[in-house]
Amino acid sequence: MAGNILIAHQSEVESKRLNDLLAVAGHKTQRVHSLSTALDALQVCPEILLLDINLLQTATELDRYRFRSGLEITETLCLRICAEGADFTQAKALSPFACGTVRHPAHDTEILEQINSLLRIKAAESERNRAQEQLILYRMEVDEGLRSAAQIQHSLLPTQIRLSDHYKFSWTFAPCETVGGDLFN
Repeated sequence: MAGNILIAHQSEVESKRLNDLLAVAGHKTQRVHSLSTALDALQVCPEILLLDINLLQTATELDRYRFRSGLEITETLCLRICAEGADFTQAKALSPFACGTVRHPAHDTEILEQINSLLRIKAAESERNRAQEQLILYRMEVDEGLRSAAQIQHSLLPTQIRLSDHYKFSWTFAPCETVGGDLFN
């Protein structure tokens, strides 16, 4: 399953290595080397962002907030890249939005496996969203049908009560749902 992946890494050498690895696996990639250019690159809505955690360490709180908002708006999943000796607690605190972590230098199979897992998650989310949209449309059709049926049923109710010297008539029609099962005339 090929995906559109944004690589945001401060190292030209490492971003090229990741780019080559992902290109061989059939993924479309884009490389950036700063948080601000990564934020701009999110406009093309990549499915996954490989993020060097070092880019967040030097960013201001406002830049990190804008970046997180950009990820949420574009629904881009993030996989953080940490150096082998990096403080994982700090990396997690800087990027609570990330779906996982890859240690650098990482095994290529580990990176590809995590990316493929995230792409499967994205595909499942898309399928769920499509099914949910279809369910909402179906529910709107059913509700409209029930409203129409209720109007028809209401139009069948008598509008006047026959007057009689011997009997008094009174009635009410209150279905427990949109449409009731009983009518009278």
